[in-house]
Amino acid sequence: ILSVAFEGQNTLKCFVYLNAFSVGLASVLIAIASAMVLGKRAFLPREPGPRLRQFLSTLPLLSCVAIVLVGVFLCVQAYVPGLNELIKGLLFG
Repeated sequence: ILSVAFEGQNTLKCFVYLNAFSVGLASVLIAIASAMVLGKRAFLPREPGPRLRQFLSTLPLLSCVAIVLVGVFLCVQAYVPGLNELIKGLLFG
């Protein structure tokens, strides 16, 4: 949509870019989901042991916590002035 605002760009070109991106993204997501469904048997044993069963049951909670932490970090980073410079200084010396 941003290319509509630039001179020399037209709405049709923007529409083509947007649709090409959407089709590519959908294709990648379908391929990943298909690989996960079809490859399930290769990664999991027939009957998982108690440790694997416990890990698999806590995996959704761990991913939820990770997503929440990333969201909180991004919100704090957006509203605290100077935090980006501090992080860059810590990471890159």
